[in-house]
Amino acid sequence: MVNDRGNDRANERANDWEDGLRRELGLAVQDVQAREDLLGVVREGGRRRVRRRRALTAVPAAGLVVGGAVWAGVARTAPAPVAPATPVTSAPVLEPTPSEAPLSFEVAIQVFYAHHYEYDDAEILADLWQVDVSEAKAKAGRLLDDGQPLPGAELGVSPESP
Repeated sequence: MVNDRGNDRANERANDWEDGLRRELGLAVQDVQAREDLLGVVREGGRRRVRRRRALTAVPAAGLVVGGAVWAGVARTAPAPVAPATPVTSAPVLEPTPSEAPLSFEVAIQVFYAHHYEYDDAEILADLWQVDVSEAKAKAGRLLDDGQPLPGAELGVSPESP
């Protein structure tokens, strides 16, 4: 009960102060005289702001358009790739078959996830191999694609059931 009375008194004091402030502000505002052309000045200022904003947004967009055009022009004028010279040796050059070709980084990571391994498994392998987590996923994907088991079963690396 005592706290309620104390809070009520504080609120009354705050309300009295606010009422006094409103009265003083009302008296002070009565003395203010606005310019005759104030409305026109405000409208003109708004127009200037809009023009400035449009200009500021148009400059980066124009830069992107010009940059894209320059890039497209450079891409079109680039010289055609030159075919590699034929080897002079008499030994035949063995090209890897598609199954022997190493997987790309992205495909190796997809293989890793396709075998139901998760990010936590990649973190464990990264610590084990002392490499980045992304590199660990790619390396593990390449091993899995070759049919090799992943190390780290004792550390908890195992595929999750689908």
